[in-house]
Parts: sequence; C-alpha cells; structure tokens
Amino acid sequence: GIAWLLPRLIGLPKATELLLSGRTLTAQEAQRLGSATVRGAAHAFDDAGNPSAADAVADFALDLLPPAAPGLAEQGSGDLSDGWMNAAEAQSTSFRVTLPTEGSQAAAGDRMELLLGGQAFGEPKVVVLSAEDLLRGHVDFTLLRADLGEDGDKALTAVITDLAGNLGAASIAAQFVLDTTPPAAPSLAEQG
Repeated sequence: GIAWLLPRLIGLPKATELLLSGRTLTAQEAQRLGSATVRGAAHAFDDAGNPSAADAVADFALDLLPPAAPGLAEQGSGDLSDGWMNAAEAQSTSFRVTLPTEGSQAAAGDRMELLLGGQAFGEPKVVVLSAEDLLRGHVDFTLLRADLGEDGDKALTAVITDLAGNLGAASIAAQFVLDTTPPAAPSLAEQG
C-alpha cells in the first residue's frame, strides 16, 4: 500500500529519496510537504456520562497537497491549429488529458474532469482514474457538437480532484472559436 501512495502524497523525487535511503519522514517534514499521519482516539459516553471501557484508536492520512495540473491538447488531428472549430470539426473532436509527472501526482481513485469555460459540461465529463489510466499516463475525452453549446469563444481545461477532496490546479486552456454557421450563399448577377 503506502509505497504506491507515497509519491502522490509527497512527490516522486522525495518519495524516491526516502525509498532508496531507507530514511523515515519526520512529522515536521510531512506537515511541510502537505501530508501526515494523524492518530485519533474515540471515546463513547452514555447519557449518564460513563465512558466506554476501551478507546478506539485509528490512524488517518492527512493530505493537504492538491494534485498538480494535468496537460491538455487536441488528440488525433490538427483541426484547432488555426484557432477555429468549424461545423465539420465540431461533429466529434478528441482531447487528451495527460497526467502530471511532477509535483503531487494522480492516484487511482482520483477524479479527472474536463471543463468548458471553467464550468462543468451540461453532462459532466468526469473519469475516476484507474490503475490502467495511470500506466497509460493519460485519459482521452471525445466531445460532440452538442457538448460545446452556442458558437463563440471556448476554453477547455482539465482538473484533478484527489481522494482527500483537494482540487488541483487547472491545465493550460485549449482555446478556440466555435463557428458552425455557414456563410450566406453568394449571389450571382450578370454584368452587362
């Protein structure tokens, strides 16, 4: 267990250092890095104030470190290289969200979401990351014309929320202008 989660909690460079050196992490270092193990005890009392015979003790991982920002790019075509998405391109366009490789990395069970203008899509584009996603290092999202709304300026971003509920920074936006309205037909007149 913990060897798989450690890079997610403290970052790959620090986790590698600890793994190779055999050194333990002090409570102060863990807190500074954004994670720690907290021990808590529970006491039960009845209405008369009598305490339970035994205390339940449990350890909890305290994770205050949000995931690093993922990457985002159009996948499989260069349709958006001109900054425009026309009616044909809008029928179906794929975007690849790459998992962060530095800082606080994604873990299985984290949620990745694709956003339009910083907001959830009408039908949210969310993936719960699996071990397979982590091995691949990316997740692909396919958007249809209906997902993009009215013509105009668009900005897509992706975010990761970890199991502790920490919302990571957004990816750099993929920006384009959606223009699916064809121009008016030209008129021809005889010159004479």
